[in-house]
Amino acid sequence: INYIDGSSKIASNVNWTHKSGPGLLTGNIFKAHNAGSQSVMTVSYEEGGNLYQGDFIINVKPAPLSLFIAEAKLDLYAGEIYNLNNLALRVKYDDNSEFLVNADSWQVESGSGSISGANYIAPLSSGTAYLRARYSETTGLGPITVTAGILVEIRPALQNLTCSVTDYNLDIGFSKNLADFTYYAHYDDGSSRTVTNISYSMFS
Repeated sequence: INYIDGSSKIASNVNWTHKSGPGLLTGNIFKAHNAGSQSVMTVSYEEGGNLYQGDFIINVKPAPLSLFIAEAKLDLYAGEIYNLNNLALRVKYDDNSEFLVNADSWQVESGSGSISGANYIAPLSSGTAYLRARYSETTGLGPITVTAGILVEIRPALQNLTCSVTDYNLDIGFSKNLADFTYYAHYDDGSSRTVTNISYSMFS
């Protein structure tokens, strides 16, 4: 309580009333509504036959309900290191608001690869993995954790490139278009395919 002479004191014999907003006031104890909202309490104090009142605003923090990852799938190459903070994670709260966040932690739920900080390190061979993100907030009900998962497709790693011919005889003064040959890319999963986006250089 502040007085006009500049003095003040802490008053204990005050009364609280619930003026507006959700929640429940029992005596001096206010229990917040689960959804994010704003409640107004009125505090009353009587001294010398005079009644003094003031409003006290309580902003109730919304609680997280779920976590979403915008991308449906992640395509990586074998051995690639990917920063998972590049994924768009969105938390939905019980007041229907949504916010972009970074995960508190990631784990490899199934498949291969490993997590180092916010990085996923793909294995050195092709396959799939399923990663799970976790995000937590502390509320009046205690810590609340929401999770979301994403599938990772790991493309095979290129092992070598071969040509349809191993040598070619060319007479002096003649030319040959190297794109006429057929080139094959071979991958670590045993697969191969014909490729055309070839660049050429002369080394001897």
